[in-house]
Amino acid sequence: MKLPISAKVQLTLTHPRTAFNTLRDALFGVGGLSYPRVIDLFVTERCNFACAMCHVKDSMGKNAGSGDLPFGYVIKIVEESKRWGSAFQVIGGEPTLYPKLLETLNLISASRMPSGMTTNGLRLEEFAQDIVQSGLNFLAVSLDGWDEQSQKLRGKVNGSFDKIIKGVEAVLRHRGRNRFPIVRIGHSGNKKQLYELA
Repeated sequence: MKLPISAKVQLTLTHPRTAFNTLRDALFGVGGLSYPRVIDLFVTERCNFACAMCHVKDSMGKNAGSGDLPFGYVIKIVEESKRWGSAFQVIGGEPTLYPKLLETLNLISASRMPSGMTTNGLRLEEFAQDIVQSGLNFLAVSLDGWDEQSQKLRGKVNGSFDKIIKGVEAVLRHRGRNRFPIVRIGHSGNKKQLYELA
């Protein structure tokens, strides 16, 4: 994703160690690194969708706590990563089902490391204000449908299209004039419907 210069400057000032690593890697390459530059933090296996293309499609309706990453591990991983300035991508399952999601985002932000999150957007509206206030830098919302019917085919959830749209709008409303989180809509397998998706 191409960022405007002003966003790059803000990210550099907010996450100086990560910025230094990015510059170092550009100049000298990434060979011989002793710690990952990007960490995919898989916080839960649970999901409220059942998308055919997803590896957790059978997790819909799993009990709370089932397949959740213990928060103690999150703390340990973030603490170990501080000195390296790693970037975090919070993923799942569906991260908004993880009971310690906001604590996780706040912890990463307080540690001055950049963070992103990928969500199906179904619960985004109720989390919008807290997500914006957490300091999350990038938010990817998976939206494979272009209307209610096509979206229902994807996740098997009635009314999901409108809920996702309202969730994205809520994030943008709470973000206001701030740059972050940068919101990106992701899709897969619908290249024939790009016009409708746009």
